[in-house]
Amino acid sequence: MADYLSRSPVEAAEEDIDERIQYESKFTQTDLPSPPLDKLSPLKITTAITRAQAKLQQQTTAAPSNT
Repeated sequence: MADYLSRSPVEAAEEDIDERIQYESKFTQTDLPSPPLDKLSPLKITTAITRAQAKLQQQTTAAPSNT
């Protein structure tokens, strides 16, 4: 015996506009106003090391070289 859903008519597929995600950007880097030259904030550059990199560096410095 077929179930009820297999006998129900199915509507034509339509895209639901409310469920679409809009991926439109409102601003880009060029849209932002430029700061005055006399008030530039200093650029901060730092280095980061992961735990895996730190562990690898410790192993290589602790292991004696055979050369």
